[in-house]
Amino acid sequence: MVKFQCECLELNLQTSTEYFGRFRFQPLGLGDGISIGNILRRVLLTNLPGMSIVGVRIAGVNHEFSTIPGVREDVLEILLNLKEVIFKSQKPEKSFGRLKVQGPAIVTASCFDLAPEIEVINPSHHIATISKDFVLEMEINLDWGTGYTLAENHPNQGPIDFLRVDAIFMPIRRVTYSVETSTNHKVEPQEQLTLDIWTNGSLTPFEALSLASKIISDWFQTISWFQPVENHKPKVLAKESLSQEADIKGLPIEELHLSPRAYNALKRAHINQIGDLLTYSLEDLRKIKNVGQKSVQEVVDALDTRYAVFLD
Repeated sequence: MVKFQCECLELNLQTSTEYFGRFRFQPLGLGDGISIGNILRRVLLTNLPGMSIVGVRIAGVNHEFSTIPGVREDVLEILLNLKEVIFKSQKPEKSFGRLKVQGPAIVTASCFDLAPEIEVINPSHHIATISKDFVLEMEINLDWGTGYTLAENHPNQGPIDFLRVDAIFMPIRRVTYSVETSTNHKVEPQEQLTLDIWTNGSLTPFEALSLASKIISDWFQTISWFQPVENHKPKVLAKESLSQEADIKGLPIEELHLSPRAYNALKRAHINQIGDLLTYSLEDLRKIKNVGQKSVQEVVDALDTRYAVFLD
């Protein structure tokens, strides 16, 4: 297998909402350029998380087809403007922001009062125009997610009096790649991959590439931990010989062949043997830090499949 290097050729903040990066991967085996470029492009465009507005509450407004006295824009136009505000947060947690502006004034994204860990990337982005002495009061509901989510499909609907907003979580604007083949006759033909990444400024292209690479690595690390069974006979023997809990309590949890995420979470909770695990109920297991529903189901399936043991 050819060992390749990744080189950053360019990193350029073109505008506050457009950060460009160019990266080169070489040397690659024939056909590897398209394979690596394609999976990186897909993960960058669809799997990187971001923060977006998912709900809005405007004082005196009951539905999105309203107009606001003293405000030039109608509610629909304001909602469209809000969808284009870009946020950067140090914590992947939902939050709220507020503004209250006395007219006459031009309301921009910088007018929002936000949590200290949240930054507006495009503070000069226009929200609304207030005339005379009218007051515009607004509250926004912020959440994390991936991709583009329609308002009715977002799991965090927020308070019932908030207007739901389609959320653009994607921090990546655009990704392209090209592959070139080496013509050096002294060695076997090799490929060179050039990857161009444009982000919305909430993270750098280098950060985006690092995060995408980690996501891909975590996917395949799960496969590397997989222990295939040659046939069904060993599984049956394991159930017959170890069907009693007393016989398996001293076994290390490594025997369950869990994914790295589930395994590390159990170890941090000082669960080293299967006997330790059997003292937990399903509800207790869910309360362990970093043990989500997927990890709980993985543990339940492993105990059932290998030892015919079930947690209450």
